[in-house]
Amino acid sequence: MLPFIFALIIGQLVVVIVRSFSETPRANIPANDPQIDKPVPRSKKPRANIPANSLRIDRAVLQILKKIAYICVLILLFIPVGLVLIFLSIRGYFIHRYKRQAAQNLETEPEQLRKLAEVRDRTTLLKIASNPNTPPEVLLKLGEKFPKELLANPVFDLMLLEDANLLVTMPRNTLKSILAVEDIPVGFLERSAAIPNLGSAAAVIAEHPKATEHMFEQIAQYSNDPRVIRSLIERSSLSDTILKKIAAHGTGGMKQYLAKRSEFPQDALEKIVQNTLAMHLVQPSHNFVALLEALAQEGIPEIQLYLVQQPNLPVSVLEALAEKGGEQVQLILMQRPHLPVTVLEKLEREGSEQVRACLAQQTDLPLHLLKRLSYSIHSPIRELIVQHPHVSLELLQDLARDDNAQVRKLALQRLAQQQDKRERS
Repeated sequence: MLPFIFALIIGQLVVVIVRSFSETPRANIPANDPQIDKPVPRSKKPRANIPANSLRIDRAVLQILKKIAYICVLILLFIPVGLVLIFLSIRGYFIHRYKRQAAQNLETEPEQLRKLAEVRDRTTLLKIASNPNTPPEVLLKLGEKFPKELLANPVFDLMLLEDANLLVTMPRNTLKSILAVEDIPVGFLERSAAIPNLGSAAAVIAEHPKATEHMFEQIAQYSNDPRVIRSLIERSSLSDTILKKIAAHGTGGMKQYLAKRSEFPQDALEKIVQNTLAMHLVQPSHNFVALLEALAQEGIPEIQLYLVQQPNLPVSVLEALAEKGGEQVQLILMQRPHLPVTVLEKLEREGSEQVRACLAQQTDLPLHLLKRLSYSIHSPIRELIVQHPHVSLELLQDLARDDNAQVRKLALQRLAQQQDKRERS
């Protein structure tokens, strides 16, 4: 506060000096002049004989002095501020230096380390994570940002020996950070992989270069997290045992795997499909139906051929097979009795010429599908529509005007037969 007051006083003095220069000088009149006390008429007042050049110089000097005064005031105002900032910087440097030394000192009390852990200085926190006197809960919390220092801290090994459930109870983010360390001991990875419901931390193990086949089996057994399954699937080679465990988790794992692989153990596929069908028959579930739909929509012929031969498939799965299945799958699908209309529509829209020809021979084909098939560019299909037992009179009349001679001939014969039946009746 005192530097600011001092600066204001100096500024006021400079302003007074500048104003004193700006006053107009008086005429030189002797002090004992008898007319000094007499009022002088306005028109007869003596004027000081000041040259014009002298006035211009005084004004220029006055402007310079004013600028100098303002600059001095600004300098005097900013000097205290700069001194305060310098003081605070020096003070902060020594405080950080003291805290870092205290965090590194092996004789620092645990409670003091606990308080030091509240700072934001990264170097201080790193030294606290490396200090053996750091309280366990603080150490585990800092392990999220400094996993290497936590692993190197000798107290952490003692904590693992004292508490067998430490990997289960420690914060998940800390465990994930530790598992992501490249030079982590393999034993630590094995103990972590055996933990049930490890969550997203299991994905870190699945992506670790030191992970073994046994760890993959444990992860696939206990975890159904999509990220974990995705990490396992990214592996270039997985054993049949692991694939079976992935399949046991249903839609997520199966769909992700089938999107990347064309081979799958037949017994694993049969097991998951059969279990899914059994569960669906007992208690329909959206997840089970979604799994079958995923299997049908992946476009892998071996899987679709196995699926299409299974009984009691949901309608949505039949629709997926009709839409995404190949010609062989669609032909097998049409051998099922009493197919839903929606499935027949997808077969008519997505099927090949051979599939549509077989579809035209279905006796329970709806009339609107017969009409759509009659517009086929392939004349053999139109001939089959003419011979269909449920073809309408209107449709026969349209086909009697067909461009193909054989189709017209068959349509006219069919119309004549119907005309004879009506006459006889």
